Amino acid sequence: LKRFQLPDAAVDPSSVHACAGHDADESCGTLSRYCSADCKTQSYEAHHSIVCKLGQPGERLLEYCAAHNVRYPLIARDLVAGSLLSGKEFMPYWARINALCYATPLEEEGDTDVKDPSWEEEYGLLAEAYRYILGEDAFTKIFSAVLDYSFYEALMRRLHINMMRLSSPSHAPAIALFHTASLLNHSCVPNVTVDFSCGEATFSTSCDVEAGEELSLCYLAEPGAMSVEDRVEELYSNYGFRCNFPMCAPAAH
Repeated sequence: LKRFQLPDAAVDPSSVHACAGHDADESCGTLSRYCSADCKTQSYEAHHSIVCKLGQPGERLLEYCAAHNVRYPLIARDLVAGSLLSGKEFMPYWARINALCYATPLEEEGDTDVKDPSWEEEYGLLAEAYRYILGEDAFTKIFSAVLDYSFYEALMRRLHINMMRLSSPSHAPAIALFHTASLLNHSCVPNVTVDFSCGEATFSTSCDVEAGEELSLCYLAEPGAMSVEDRVEELYSNYGFRCNFPMCAPAAH
């Protein structure tokens, strides 16, 4: 599985906002920092009001992710918090996530499973963090019935191929999950581009698009600078499919 380097800390501390838990004199072990007060407030309301209280178990999950340069367990942590805050929308919340597809290796490639051996350890750390804040009864009810290991395994598979990498000269690289944009298929000659210059992702068509024409994104950062072999391998390694676009065909060598 592809690992993403965690972003460096902001150079100018005065431009960074600590999480709202610090403002309320709460103990937040996540060391979360935000680019604006609005971003901080939105995060606190969406999930961080729970994440902020995960205590030492939450810190152990954070330390694990920093040591292994992985982000997906932290995305899972935030999604679980968001679902708990959604109240009666708990099941619809996860239904939207579960609507996203995931890839499994092709049998003819000799692979039979895409399970990462680290997933069980990650899930154990995530579960202990929520056991800490929920208490044993609520934890058993929620995690045994809905958010068990099979849930985590399926979530990792979905995040693996649906997370989008966003970057711009003015912002540190970020990854994000979009319910709609994550449904867009790949094309080596896409008709949609993504701009992340203002702290938000803006999706725009890059050419005239006919009514009923499929919208597509390029999943590769710099496809023009890659060889055919590298493009095909990266798409298969990261997203589980062999690109059959003409420019990736053997004749394109």
